[in-house]
Amino acid sequence: MDRPRVWLAIAIALCVFGVYRALLVPGMLIGPPALLLLLGVVLQAAFGILAGVGAWRGASWTPVAILLLGVSIAAAALIEVVLGIRAYFYAFVEAAVAMGVAVLLAGAWRWRVPRSARTASPPERDVAPFP
Repeated sequence: MDRPRVWLAIAIALCVFGVYRALLVPGMLIGPPALLLLLGVVLQAAFGILAGVGAWRGASWTPVAILLLGVSIAAAALIEVVLGIRAYFYAFVEAAVAMGVAVLLAGAWRWRVPRSARTASPPERDVAPFP
């Protein structure tokens, strides 16, 4: 796969993840509220969709959205530990993997442009040199 198709696949995956997390919200509104957990899922949905749209459009703010998605996934996993929903080990592994993948994707965003376009020299100026 060439790079534009890879980023298209990543954009679709990010949007699908965001929509999946958004579909969890109505079920969390029923019963006793766990507001921190609900906030974590809402942030995951918002940042997932935002990062997917940014990757789709090639926006310059996409790495920030990807990093915020990783932070929200890690924070939600740690909130689940505090609430007693998940074991420590699995939550810490999920948080570490989420942050690692987010940093890798955000770093890879810089290399999405071909090297020749990144290293192109600036246009020459038509200014006479000093006498």
